[in-house]
Amino acid sequence: MPPPPPSATIPDGAASPDTEEERPPSPTVPAPLKRVQDTLLSLEYTLRNLSAVAADVQPDGQDDPPEGRVGRTVNEVIRLLAQLDEQKDDVEQNIPKDVLDDIDNNRNPNRSAKARVENTAVQNQFVHSQLMAVQSYRGFLREALVENFPDMAPFLDEPRMDLTKHAGDVVRMPSHFEQPTHPI
Repeated sequence: MPPPPPSATIPDGAASPDTEEERPPSPTVPAPLKRVQDTLLSLEYTLRNLSAVAADVQPDGQDDPPEGRVGRTVNEVIRLLAQLDEQKDDVEQNIPKDVLDDIDNNRNPNRSAKARVENTAVQNQFVHSQLMAVQSYRGFLREALVENFPDMAPFLDEPRMDLTKHAGDVVRMPSHFEQPTHPI
């Protein structure tokens, strides 16, 4: 699958970076992991090539040397698998069992990962809105207590954490948590 076009990865309203200096730095991949990735890409290419070569085999065997194109391609696959086996000890990367199960069941693990990330984001927003509601209620309660019982003011502590300054523009409080216009 080809990578998404650059416009697909830029958030709405954001300007596209014009130069390399304006682009965010890409994460660096450790050398052993990079070698494994390169070997896997070579293996994928060779397996695709094998399917094309196998489909193009002439029944009478003409135009093929004794080893044949299929034989050479199979030997290349074996060489790459042996290379992966040698590289396995250089990389300590844990792969979740769900991802392996998806691959075994011929499903794209990116779809499952995307669903997990989306579910986590929804849960995070829900918990954040609950925390905002509790903080808002606590502020209203403190104000009402100070207004009705001024002698208690020194004993009421200020809110410990302001969640609104950590939220940014990403998560908005649902409308049913907005501050009421009337006093409590």
